[in-house]
Amino acid sequence: RGFLLFFFCLRLPTLTRIFMASVEVYCNICDRLITGRRNRCTTCADFDLCGPCALLGYHKDTGHEFEASGPEESLTLAELSAHEQSLQEEQNALFGNVDESTCTTTSEKPSMRQPLFLCLTCIDIQQHTAAVCLGCSLVCHADHEIVELYTKRNFVCDCGTGPFLPAHPCTLNPDRERATTNKYNQNFQNRFCTCHRAYDASGSDGDMAQCVLCEDWYHTELHDENHDDIIGTEAEDHDFVCGGCIERCPFLLDYHGTPAAPIATTPLTGCTRPAAPVVPIPPPRTAAPAPAQDDESTPAPAPA
Repeated sequence: RGFLLFFFCLRLPTLTRIFMASVEVYCNICDRLITGRRNRCTTCADFDLCGPCALLGYHKDTGHEFEASGPEESLTLAELSAHEQSLQEEQNALFGNVDESTCTTTSEKPSMRQPLFLCLTCIDIQQHTAAVCLGCSLVCHADHEIVELYTKRNFVCDCGTGPFLPAHPCTLNPDRERATTNKYNQNFQNRFCTCHRAYDASGSDGDMAQCVLCEDWYHTELHDENHDDIIGTEAEDHDFVCGGCIERCPFLLDYHGTPAAPIATTPLTGCTRPAAPVVPIPPPRTAAPAPAQDDESTPAPAPA
């Protein structure tokens, strides 16, 4: 028995590598399934790179070491260039003309479709609604707890206004008023899908899809099992419309089976995950709270 235990301890690293090789792992940069060489960061928790992304030098600026496993890949310069170009196209589709060092309120059109972020450090999201642009998330909230909301249309960055004041002014564009045109859904409380659960950054809660109308996020099993309801010809090339928006816009179903509008629909059946309590969305605060008066400035009561 002692010999078997000793043999198992010797073989444990090999058995671990075999087990890890059988698990589906996705690259944290390109989000593609790693089928060849896997490069696991030994410092970051659950951070892996595929062979092409590792060769392109992603994550090397951190100085972290990588542990490589799996078959070694042979990639041509053309394949690496095509991989880098696809990443650049995805980045342009997501960030557009947004600059990572400036606030979008300084652009010619502050109200735009742009990636937004919640700062859980600066505000209580159960009491206030607000979000910041990419530049402010990297500069004004660099060391804060951030939740990515992906993109929202017709939104003006809230950084340095409303609930952020007076403790957290915007360093990129201070002294500005908060926009009154922004609209907020449950995502601005870190709640998503019909289950109203918080975002799971580890990815263990499954994949999610964004409705192109209400821009809320839903767990993908709500529509992956309903490909019969896809409006269009190819299930892989479609935009997603949630069941709630289909009920509000039933005319979209008239396009079912036509290639003109590749839209995936799902019935409003609700998520199978345990639902979190629904919290009413608070109205946006447009101004900083009035400073409290100290004892010296408080007028004395009139004599009786």
